[in-house]
Amino acid sequence: MTKIIIFDFDGTLADTIPISINILKNLASKYYHKTIDEKLIKKLRNKSIPEIFKELDISIIKLPFIARKARKELNKEIANLKPIKGISEILNQLKKQKIILGIVSSNSKESIIKFLEVNNLNIFNFIYTNSRIFGKANNLKRLLRRNKWNIENTIYIGDEIRDIEAAKKTGIKIISVAWGVNSLKKLAQYHPDILVKSPQELLTRLQSIIK
Repeated sequence: MTKIIIFDFDGTLADTIPISINILKNLASKYYHKTIDEKLIKKLRNKSIPEIFKELDISIIKLPFIARKARKELNKEIANLKPIKGISEILNQLKKQKIILGIVSSNSKESIIKFLEVNNLNIFNFIYTNSRIFGKANNLKRLLRRNKWNIENTIYIGDEIRDIEAAKKTGIKIISVAWGVNSLKKLAQYHPDILVKSPQELLTRLQSIIK
């Protein structure tokens, strides 16, 4: 029986994609004189982070700088962000089933807590954050080790390629959701354990695993 379900935050729980796209457009224009239109955005959803930087002709060593700037701008809007439609009902249903719920994210803990308070979602058992973009595998391993959780009883849910990679390095099951950063097609190429298109499908698959 699965007892621990860990969620990514941006794009998985919180509907951050529209504001994140605007932030990316502004940063690319301001610092690198790059124009990002809707056609390019669609193309970028089919790429990993290194591939995105290559497509934009921006050095990957600039990633920490851009991530800090983007996070700062996103956090200014945190009180206005809403959950992905349908996700609140899923979380409340899981909580009723006494599932341990957690968040692992590269966003700030303060911002996540504020989002949860504004949207009446103070139901998580833990929130673990680390600003390193590619540090999720270590974070997940540390959580499992510290709490002595069995990897067979743990599921991670995320919307990006790096979520799949982190879960696989940790040895836990990964459910990828196709409503966030990376497209359904791109996520499928990285072979998550389960790939879902909607929150309702996510709930259905979770219930089948939990039973």
